[in-house]
Amino acid sequence: MALRLSELARRIQGTLVTESDTELGRIAPLDLAMPGDLSFLPSIRHRKRLPICRASAIIIDSGSVAHCQAEPLIVENLLIGCARAGECLPHASRVSDASHRPPQDYQCVDQSATLAPTVSLGHAVTIGQCTIVGSGCTIGDGVRIGSYCNVGANVIIEAGANLGNRVLVGSNSSIGGEPFLYVRDSKNWLKLPSFGGVEIGDDVHLGSSVTVDRGAIGDTSVMSGAKIDNHVHIGHGVVIGQDTAVAARTSIAGEATIGDGCVIGGAVGIGEGVSIAPNIRVTAMSMVTKSLSKSGAAYSSGWPVRRSRQWWRQVSMLSERGILADE
Repeated sequence: MALRLSELARRIQGTLVTESDTELGRIAPLDLAMPGDLSFLPSIRHRKRLPICRASAIIIDSGSVAHCQAEPLIVENLLIGCARAGECLPHASRVSDASHRPPQDYQCVDQSATLAPTVSLGHAVTIGQCTIVGSGCTIGDGVRIGSYCNVGANVIIEAGANLGNRVLVGSNSSIGGEPFLYVRDSKNWLKLPSFGGVEIGDDVHLGSSVTVDRGAIGDTSVMSGAKIDNHVHIGHGVVIGQDTAVAARTSIAGEATIGDGCVIGGAVGIGEGVSIAPNIRVTAMSMVTKSLSKSGAAYSSGWPVRRSRQWWRQVSMLSERGILADE
């Protein structure tokens, strides 16, 4: 159902320049919004994209009104405003687009593909030739799986995800699930809307129990030839470059970018928005909190194990020298 802009402003505690009877049908990102949509400014860094947005109204901060061609809906906090609006309007995303297609639309499972009897298929699914889908898998609406793929048992591929050719997916993996996107509103956590999907390139190997979240605004992408070990978590909007290898238990936070040909050791933590240049090696148990720009270099931050007495002596020495500061 359409929602009047004036009513939406009341619900999200926003301010209009003038009262408006404009009706809004959904919320969409700046680049995808159409007339009749509500859009939002993710941050002031995106102001230059405002003039090309086709939305009927935009959630915006007071300092950006002059850049806005649509009707401005002014809020104090952009993320909180977006989250509140996301609870009031449908989301324009690859997931919702796939879910609203007619059941017969673009359904194409090649005759040479092998699907276990317990596979659950959504509508508008495409599966290429000689692909194998194991028992207990759930394939969501609009999913596209290329040729010569092998999807292990109990894998979940959510709506709007695309897999290339010769992709291997280990058992119990999850591709395209809801990203971890929350913003604090007083004492409550509000869920931010997500609009992206997941793109998996050709010849990608995903191990068992790998989680790939769909993108918040753009897609989460694992480029061709990448190899991902077991129990790796890939957050929303992450880009993993071609032929990059990521070892087990690594966690990659949202919007991080890893270049081509990198080697990421086991149990590495990569922070939100971090960028790693091509051909970099990060050793096991490292914590990457800042971008790494020197291509071809190796980085480490884990502290090798010592006997407890020696370890405490080293900590004490570093503290005395001011290298490790107390709180």
